[in-house]
Amino acid sequence: MDQFGVLTHYKCTVNDHESLFQVLNELKQLVLEQSECKLYTINVSDKQLDAIFTYEIWSSAAAYQNSLSHELQKFVPLAPSLPVVVVEETNTFRVHM
Repeated sequence: MDQFGVLTHYKCTVNDHESLFQVLNELKQLVLEQSECKLYTINVSDKQLDAIFTYEIWSSAAAYQNSLSHELQKFVPLAPSLPVVVVEETNTFRVHM
């Protein structure tokens, strides 16, 4: 059965790197509570000090889309304390298991 994957490249200032990592780690905990998220990793580049990549595997594209509103609702109160981030690139793909 095909699953749905998302690879996101976040870019921030080097000074905000640790803050972004912490925010994404909190988001990871919320996402993994959802039974339809199979994998969520946070990856830090050794060469790009201003970059963090997340890799997610979901049971379906619909499950991923449904999670977005749930995740955003939890993070709206944190918005003023979030680091300045640019989503450099997001790729979606089918995962064959």
